[in-house]
Amino acid sequence: IDPSMVLYLPMDENEGDVARDLSEYKNDAALKGKAKWAPGKFNSGVELGTGNYLEVKDSDSLDMTDALTINCWVRIMGATGDNQSGIEKGAAWAPGEYNLLPEYGGGVLLQVFDLPEACNDEAIGPSVVDQQWHYITGAWDGKTIMIYIDAKESRTLACKGNLNTNNDPLYIGCRGGGGRWVNGFIDEIKIY
Repeated sequence: IDPSMVLYLPMDENEGDVARDLSEYKNDAALKGKAKWAPGKFNSGVELGTGNYLEVKDSDSLDMTDALTINCWVRIMGATGDNQSGIEKGAAWAPGEYNLLPEYGGGVLLQVFDLPEACNDEAIGPSVVDQQWHYITGAWDGKTIMIYIDAKESRTLACKGNLNTNNDPLYIGCRGGGGRWVNGFIDEIKIY
């Protein structure tokens, strides 16, 4: 396991109500609502949908301040008429929030609250709303946001700054347990 990894959910349990984190930080995710195990990209994954998500308790290990990489496999079954929040630290648009969205305005977006205004919603990669598995990555190295779809760079945007922290949980498949539901499946989540 890469020592910079703060979360790795392979989603291979295929039973129970907890997805185990294999990083040294043990940031396990609880299945909420009617989130359920389903075939994943590799072994099992989790089926999400309205009211169904995973939640990881707040941990200092999930506070990213000068760099961030989030990646996962997603299979998005269709648009919902709203943005779909994939992996979000924080319950709303507030300091310390970061979010990898598999569907935002027709594409994939890494959104970070604390960066300059021009960086908020501008680094959008191509759409993955096609009922196929895609490997999506959002990365920020302190200077540039980068979006990768299926391991190919699709968008970069200069965004220099520093991130704050928050004491909110990490939500998978929604915004704050109350909206922006992911319509589909997720597997192999990693945060560095």
